[in-house]
Amino acid sequence: MARSESNKAVANLMAWIRREQRWSMPFDATEQAHFAPTCAAGGLSHDGLLKVLGDAGAGVLFGCVFEDMAARQFNDFDSPPHNIVDDYLKRRGWRDTVPSRRYMAALRDARMSVFEVSAVLPGQWVEVRDLVRGGEPACVFEHLGSKSLTRWDRIGARVVEYQGQKIFTGVILPFSSEQSVALLKQIEAKITETLAARGLQRSNTDQPETRAAIDDVLAELPPLFTACWLARFIANHATPKMVNFEGDPLVFAETRFALRKGSEKQAVARLDALPDWRRVDDAPPVWDWLGTPDAPGVPQNSAATGYILQSVDPDTGKHVLAMLRLEKGVLQLSTNSAARMKRATEELERVFGQDISAGLTSMTPAQDALRQAGKRRPAKARDAEDIPPEAATKITRQFFDRHYQEWLDTALPVLDGRSPRQAVATESGRDEVVALLKSVENMEARQSQQSGQPPYDFGWLWQELGLAAHRR
Repeated sequence: MARSESNKAVANLMAWIRREQRWSMPFDATEQAHFAPTCAAGGLSHDGLLKVLGDAGAGVLFGCVFEDMAARQFNDFDSPPHNIVDDYLKRRGWRDTVPSRRYMAALRDARMSVFEVSAVLPGQWVEVRDLVRGGEPACVFEHLGSKSLTRWDRIGARVVEYQGQKIFTGVILPFSSEQSVALLKQIEAKITETLAARGLQRSNTDQPETRAAIDDVLAELPPLFTACWLARFIANHATPKMVNFEGDPLVFAETRFALRKGSEKQAVARLDALPDWRRVDDAPPVWDWLGTPDAPGVPQNSAATGYILQSVDPDTGKHVLAMLRLEKGVLQLSTNSAARMKRATEELERVFGQDISAGLTSMTPAQDALRQAGKRRPAKARDAEDIPPEAATKITRQFFDRHYQEWLDTALPVLDGRSPRQAVATESGRDEVVALLKSVENMEARQSQQSGQPPYDFGWLWQELGLAAHRR
């Protein structure tokens, strides 16, 4: 009932935007505020961004724009600041049910914030803590979202009181831990600036004036939340190019030549005599082709904008351009670009002439090879399917028990060389260990959710470190 009425309220407000010409320009401006920074950063058009997002992502993005629009005060008319919900309720609200009007009002007054998930009952509710405004954790009744969230997730969302319970509005933006930390820093900087201008203190969040000032800041920041959420899509879309030292696209290239005349022993002698080919193995014989990258007069990697692969021989300082292997009458040449393969093939044909067959070449772009590798299940994963589920769960639990028992007293770089047990002796160290435990537990919970296996219980670890109170 409640969700049905809220959906009707949203549908009516959307229809009002389309119907009333006076709201089309403010909507376009709001949309531009959410789209433009990300499009500029990713070198994408409006349509290009929507294509990257896909239908589901584009729907979430539209929700970000709509909910921001519903809460904004506009000054673009010759009248005092006003809001689309107020306009609708005044001119059209009499047609709606009381619950629908209440939801519109709640949406108008809602502010997006950063929340941390502290508990979940999938399909029913989520307990979240507001990391910007503070306060006690809130139990939010959420059917769909609670099925995908896990403990210690960080999200951008609006929580409203509606029909006697707290619910999320339509938009929930998942953030990584690193994203949320960066976002919170930007939000805090804005809040600090605003509070200082109004002569207020951040520590006095129980004061109405301070809470109102923080809400005023959050009212202006929805595009920042959207940009933070969109960053991962742009990162996935703008996959860095993988190139070799010369700036050529990275390709796993292999050419096979059959020896037509002469013995393998004679072929070895020829290759050993070449000044730029150095034997690096004997059984079977393998050579590295050492030399200078092609086109030395052109600035190397001038067009490369991604990962650069290069291999340098430590003894000579020369680049390893290719590798050649001789086995069972076949020369197998491997290198990392089409251009190098051409150079190496020409070199071998010069040395062997008619004594070798025409080369049979295969080339696999690096990105394709990585995707193919990711699809292959390791042998251990296949073998694990033969283990009964109960036994697999027990083995996994015992492994984690041993691992984390040792982890308690292991010096960790992330804790400046201290063990977790040592770090909790100081207040700052406790904060670092709490953040680390949340990250580890969240990662394990996410993997458990994907695998369908029971999650590992980290409760004893928090208890062992005296941090059980921080696990709320």
